[in-house]
Amino acid sequence: DNKENPKLQHNVVTSISSTIPYRGYGETAAFLGKGEFEIYLDTVDGILDKPIILVDGFDPGDSRNTSAIYQLLNYGTSQNLGDLIRAQGYDVIVLNFPTYTRNSSTTIIDGGVDYIQRNAMILVELIKQINSQKIGNEKNVVIGPSMGGLISRYALRYMEQNSLNHDARLYLSF
Repeated sequence: DNKENPKLQHNVVTSISSTIPYRGYGETAAFLGKGEFEIYLDTVDGILDKPIILVDGFDPGDSRNTSAIYQLLNYGTSQNLGDLIRAQGYDVIVLNFPTYTRNSSTTIIDGGVDYIQRNAMILVELIKQINSQKIGNEKNVVIGPSMGGLISRYALRYMEQNSLNHDARLYLSF
């Protein structure tokens, strides 16, 4: 395990920082964003090999954590789409944009309403980490509801324009 990319853990909320800063309108400098993610491994082999990344959308005040985002996949009576696809061998990775204090400052950032571009750079970092540790050659699926769709689209296109391999076969936005 190298320090740059510690082994990804499942069922644990893990903090993540972008490595690419973004300077938003009216900001005096470019800043790195902070996020958090949780990996829900499949219930077939428990190996990170078929990732589906679910990106949170507009969420002022961070009212949804990773668990609450996963619970949004509930439908019908006691049914959950995440549980269903995990039983088919897919791994669900939930990315949240929490409220955080910016490095070396007292500035509080509401990640759920931060710049789409800065949040996209967090997703870029997550995709890089997932790609470095997933087993096999299954391509990624990226799903973004609402503003999460805009964040996802920006991240994927940024990766394409900068020769970074997102290894995605499907992008869903709604």
